[in-house]
This record gives sequence, structure tokens and C-alpha cells, in this order.
Amino acid sequence: MALEIVKAVAYVHSLQAVHRDLKPSNIMITRNGSQVKLINFGLSDTDSFVILKQPAGTKGYVSPEQSRGSVTDERNDIYSLGIILQDMQLGWLWHGVVRKAVKPIDERIRRVTEIPGMLRRHQRRVRMLALVLVSIMLTGICFVVYNKAVTPRPQFEVVARFQYSNMIFESWGGGLATMRTANHSETTVEVPATVAYNGFKYKVDEVTFHAFQGDARLQAVIMPGGIHVMKAAFCDCPHLTDIYIKDIPPLIGNAQWPTEIDNIFDPAHFSTVRIHVPKTCRAAYAASPWNQFKRYVYF
Repeated sequence: MALEIVKAVAYVHSLQAVHRDLKPSNIMITRNGSQVKLINFGLSDTDSFVILKQPAGTKGYVSPEQSRGSVTDERNDIYSLGIILQDMQLGWLWHGVVRKAVKPIDERIRRVTEIPGMLRRHQRRVRMLALVLVSIMLTGICFVVYNKAVTPRPQFEVVARFQYSNMIFESWGGGLATMRTANHSETTVEVPATVAYNGFKYKVDEVTFHAFQGDARLQAVIMPGGIHVMKAAFCDCPHLTDIYIKDIPPLIGNAQWPTEIDNIFDPAHFSTVRIHVPKTCRAAYAASPWNQFKRYVYF
């Protein structure tokens, strides 16, 4: 409808006439076909006969210069058209047109025929902005997917974080906690099977990402069987010589963040680190990824 009104006003101006009283009550919409018609040309004028007309128009829609009796100009109608479009609340696409249509006469849109072009340019800018935003969004999605697949990190909300000695524990709910070192100050570290905090007992379920990475002092680790060991947990630990496991083989990664044992240890560890496990679990270790270690001590 807004475009139809613009076209109707443009047609009037093409006949070198100015309506001089554009307002909603002078715009009719036909029941058949919903076509726009402008009515009431009693105050309309042309350059040839402007001298015969007095200041006229409807308050709220008449342009400031027309109400003072200045020379009839197409821009008088453009101001009134801008107020009508503003009343229609057409949204962001028309915002620029409305804003320029109601400016002072020297800054106003000069001809109604400029409006469709303004709309097209605005649409192109919006499309370009949308493409940029989509590109940014896709880049973000690719980054998240890459980060999850290549350098995964937990993405859940931590519900509890606490520290005992040189170990930091974090829980994401479910009564489970992860473990990592707070500092590289001890040669031997024992990972507990459970830990209590604020009256609640957590099962230590995971030696988390990069838990001991870069610990040049670490020589021995004691940990419960069946615990999850995550990516890079023991990377760059040059003096690690012994791992004591109390029961069944620890699990490599988990369903959410799968990994390989090669991504947890340095290549040299498989030939230099001694794995201390119960004799009863010998077959279980032989059938697990831990069979890459060459040096086993059974007790």
C-alpha cells in the first residue's frame, strides 16, 4: 500500500501538479483489488497558478513552509507523504525514507520518484549486512566444531569448584568431579577415588584435560581404576616414570570428548613408564589401549 501511495503521488507530480493536502482521509483503498486512489484535489495547485492560492493544508500533515505560504513545490507533498508513512509504522525498511522526507525543505527528498531507489539501496545494504552476519555465525560454528573435534574442552556449567592440597576439583553435576593439579610442586600425586566438599561426597571420575601437562617435577601418579583420562593429561612430563593403578584399566576419553591414548602421553612414555597393576587385571590391560606400554609391574 505504501508503494501504491508513492506511485500515485509521483503520477500527480508528473502532471506538474501538487496535491497540497495529503493526509490519510484523502487516500482511499478500493474494495475491489485494494487499489490506492488519491481524492480531494480542491487545494491542489501548479506553478502557473500558485499566486492565486492562500496557505492551506491540514495540521499535522502540512509542511512547515506551506503553512507559511511559500511557493508551491513537490517537496510540500513529500513532507506530508513522510508523515503518512510514519503513521503507517512500516518498520526499518522505510525508516530512512521517512526520516529524509520530513527534514527541512533544503535537506528533504527532492522528488517522489527517488523513493523506490532509496528502498532498493537500503534492501541491498540490509542483504549485505545479513550476509556478513551469516558469515560470522558460520565462522563461529566452524570454530566451535573445530574446537570440539581437535582441541576439546568441557562446555558445561561448573556447579562446584574447590581445592585440596595441590589438586583442583570441578563438578558439572551428577555427583562426579574432575581433577587437575593446581601447581607443579610434587613428585608423586595420588588421585583420590572420592572427595568431600560442603557436606557432599563426589566421585572423582576424570583426570581432566591437560591435568598434569608440562609438569617437569612429576615422577609418579597413583590413581583409581576405571577413571577417565582426558586429552593431553600427561603430555610434556619428561620425568614421569611410574603410574600405579589400583584396579581395572582407566578409560581413554569419554563419550562426549573421545580421544586416543597417543594424545594423552608423550611417545617416549610408552617405553619408559612402568605401569603397576594388580595381577588379576593382567588380561584386561592386555586387551585395552594401555597395552601400548611396554613395561608392566604386577602386584
